[in-house]
Amino acid sequence: MSDLVTIIVASYNYEQFLPQTLNSLLEQSHRDWEAIVVDDGSKDSSVSIIREYAQRDSRIRLKQHPGGINRGLSATIQLAMSCAEGTWIAFCESDDWWNPQFLEAALRRGHDDPAAGLVFSDVVLEGKSPAMENHCETVRMHFRNGGDAIELYRRMCNAVPSFSCAMVKRNLLRSCDFDSYFAPSLDMWLWAQLVNKTPFLFIDEPLVHWRQHETSYMKKSVDPASLEMEAVPEFLRRMKNLFDQGEEPRLSRKSSRTGEMIPNKAPMMGHVFGKEPESDFPRSFDVDYYRKSNPDLAGFSDSQLGEHYELHGLAEGRPGSAFALREQLIRKIAEESLVLEIGPFCNPLLTGDNIRYFDVLDQSGLKNRASACGYPHQSAPHIDYVSPNGDLSLVTEVFSAVTSSHCLEHQPDLIRHLQRVGSILHPDGRYYLIIPDKRYCFDHFLPCSMVSDVIEAYLDGRKVHSASSIIEHRALITHNDCTRHWQGDHSDSGSDSDVSRGIRDAMNLLANSTGKYIDVHAWQFTPLSFYKIMKLLFELGLIPLSVERIYNTPNGRNEFVAVLRNAPA
Repeated sequence: MSDLVTIIVASYNYEQFLPQTLNSLLEQSHRDWEAIVVDDGSKDSSVSIIREYAQRDSRIRLKQHPGGINRGLSATIQLAMSCAEGTWIAFCESDDWWNPQFLEAALRRGHDDPAAGLVFSDVVLEGKSPAMENHCETVRMHFRNGGDAIELYRRMCNAVPSFSCAMVKRNLLRSCDFDSYFAPSLDMWLWAQLVNKTPFLFIDEPLVHWRQHETSYMKKSVDPASLEMEAVPEFLRRMKNLFDQGEEPRLSRKSSRTGEMIPNKAPMMGHVFGKEPESDFPRSFDVDYYRKSNPDLAGFSDSQLGEHYELHGLAEGRPGSAFALREQLIRKIAEESLVLEIGPFCNPLLTGDNIRYFDVLDQSGLKNRASACGYPHQSAPHIDYVSPNGDLSLVTEVFSAVTSSHCLEHQPDLIRHLQRVGSILHPDGRYYLIIPDKRYCFDHFLPCSMVSDVIEAYLDGRKVHSASSIIEHRALITHNDCTRHWQGDHSDSGSDSDVSRGIRDAMNLLANSTGKYIDVHAWQFTPLSFYKIMKLLFELGLIPLSVERIYNTPNGRNEFVAVLRNAPA
């Protein structure tokens, strides 16, 4: 068998496993292969290990993303595919390893049926995982009993247990849409697109060692607190569409800037943040703005731009509208007839005769606080409404707009705050919000707030932050460098050792506070999680404000823009 096989190894912080993985490639009885090992921004010695193996055997090549940043599994595989020359693509994850006969057996099985585009073997589980053991046994018995792969995918069961046991024809793989919405199930999404196109052949022999361990990508990603869990409903919806509604997989081409696969089908605009209501306010995706601000997409049609935004632009932080940028939003707010700005501190968003200010301190108090923190205070405005506990009920005017920047997350009782904002807004008035995106600020490792938490704070009539919020803020936050977060660098060195000290500090602070307000973030949001909570609260009749627009977080920034519209009963 002279078939050239391209082996793709996606590497990320698995220095302890990599040598066994790479050694298993060198030991393959089928010798006609090339291995493209893409390091996805590892912080350990993985790159040095790969370089060492590449020097030993010219069939092994190291690839990295520009700048050595972390781009994720999809981008990593696509980078490898861009330089793959094999007729077949095989995968060996950097914490797994193959038996020496794997490639030879897979190619022989593929020759049995030239129409087959995917071959996979049984696996040996290395480490205990009852769930995976049950899954593998289900797959094993299904094929032994003459079952077809598509039957499993229709039941939302991955017929190919692991990337590491699969070998697929390169031309088929390149036709796939690589955006699964749930990265840990990228393999399931790819194979589900192919199962209607080509036979899947099962090798009833365990030729791949699939390692089960607590630091695996899947184990970390399926934790309920994982950011990626937000995407599971959309992933499942799209999987069901492939089979229940007969949706064809989207054929793709490459972006000249990112090298990622760009679908060529009409966009599904509206599903990202729900169907946007009709209004005179700019939509969250403006096709003309997107084309103008992304020269690499200049030749795309309107539908291709919409699809690119949903499948790639959001994750890359490409603004879908000028109003995703705070400076554009500020210009829009300034056009309102009368505006209340909440929490201007010493750096108000707006100035002018049509602007009023609300804060917990008066002008003098704000200046003193800024000086104590080392902040400039020359721009501290006169505060028209001062409430030490943030009570908006003392506001006597009615406004066409209310705005706040990085204030909403500090409200102990979010629902009551939004109710009071509604009470001082004209009917159809707007609440313009600039909100930190937890993924790109010091809240990165904290879970997204749940609607149940928000309702509990309301039922409790909370006026100060909960002990859990204070402990989380003191013990579990990380650095606040949004550029580093966008590059995938989320941790501070030594942060793990600071947790116990942070908890102890928080407990002392609580013990000495005598019930006084301690300023921390009570709520953590992403644009999608914020949309879901606001939509639910409005549907429940708990707030008078409906979601009018939400704009995605721009790359290099740590905030997103939301516009709520007053809709009193």
